Amino acid sequence: INLGVEQLEYEEDASDKNLTSHSTMRNLILGVEGIKRWDHVFAGIKMVIPVTAEEVEEMWTIAGQTFQINQLQINWTRADSYIGYPLKTWFNPYAGLRWSQNEQERKNFLTLGNPVAGTIKETITSWSLLLGVRGNEHFKNRWNLLYAIEYFLPAYVKVANTSTPGFEARNKDGYTLEAKAGLEYAYLESLSFGFQVFAGRMHWNGSERTPFLGGFVLWPANDTDYLGGMLSITLKF
Repeated sequence: INLGVEQLEYEEDASDKNLTSHSTMRNLILGVEGIKRWDHVFAGIKMVIPVTAEEVEEMWTIAGQTFQINQLQINWTRADSYIGYPLKTWFNPYAGLRWSQNEQERKNFLTLGNPVAGTIKETITSWSLLLGVRGNEHFKNRWNLLYAIEYFLPAYVKVANTSTPGFEARNKDGYTLEAKAGLEYAYLESLSFGFQVFAGRMHWNGSERTPFLGGFVLWPANDTDYLGGMLSITLKF
């Protein structure tokens, strides 16, 4: 069980309009992971859930000039399942699937100095292939150093936006890359306390402009750089 803070740095880039946005927020998160080990294989599930969602200012600019300001909240939930082979203590490759849901809510719009009423919600739901490697190294009596590196390749992506109901983006390629490291202290044989830090990037290429209801709509390219730290309690059965 893990409890910590995650910082999300979110950017969008609608290059055809020279329109970009940037915002940074911090959310309290809860993490849960369970692993079952056998002699020649291990399997696990893990999940990260936002407990709080900070509301921050998102600024949109065109050629460096402010075009729009609005409030933004992001809730990012992800769950992974995997199976791997214990090759070495410090090198254990594994593969699996990730389900991810990124919910964004925008409101209190101020466009070119004029207030605009309304709330826009966008949800990005995806299933991705997971490739990873993890390991640990014991030192001294009760201390353990942990690490993991994971790469996620989307296999299915659905983008829903309340401002364009029914719109389906054509190009939804992207990736997520994450690395984490931690330190664990074995208080008892069955109980450990620890701390871990993690960092990563979730990237979406966005879509080309697509005809929609007599006009054109696109899903802008966007990046989420994330960084966080969590306190952990590990129980062994």
